[in-house]
Amino acid sequence: MVVNAATGLVGSAGVLLVLAMGAGRVVACGRRRRLLDELVRVDPQRVVAVPLSGQEEDRDAIRHAAGAADILIDAVGDISDPSPTANALHSLGPYGTALLVGGCMGDLPVNYKWMLDSQITMLRSSWYPREGTAEMLAMIGSGVLDVGVLEARKFSLDEVNEAVQWAERSSGGLTHAALVP
Repeated sequence: MVVNAATGLVGSAGVLLVLAMGAGRVVACGRRRRLLDELVRVDPQRVVAVPLSGQEEDRDAIRHAAGAADILIDAVGDISDPSPTANALHSLGPYGTALLVGGCMGDLPVNYKWMLDSQITMLRSSWYPREGTAEMLAMIGSGVLDVGVLEARKFSLDEVNEAVQWAERSSGGLTHAALVP
């Protein structure tokens, strides 16, 4: 299991979710080392961090850490460069599945022959299906999905602009902004 862009809010949530669902090993890839270290501390036996440089050698680093992954969750943010996703795709082994939930706005170059020969499945979703909310809440309620590691930086409703500015520069990983009445 590989989670690309694991240091963002969606990627870090993906790491927590796949751990709760029983993933035996999660390769968390991202640019911010401090946030990768936070994810490893959640479950040092199952989470492996791969810091990304934004260069082509990221492909080899992810593949080395993941072996031939069965599943890739790609959660890149609103970026125009598809190379982080392209690099992560190559961590998939034969019959692997890529779930694209990020916001990359560039064209994704995929080697058609590699994808066919490896029987790669590519799924995509803008967020998650409607029933996903109820399923995640049930996991939290039963204690399977531990959200106790999440930290909210609280802002009053009058501080909405400050909250947005803080979120732009500081959020990610296990920390997020929360507006409270």
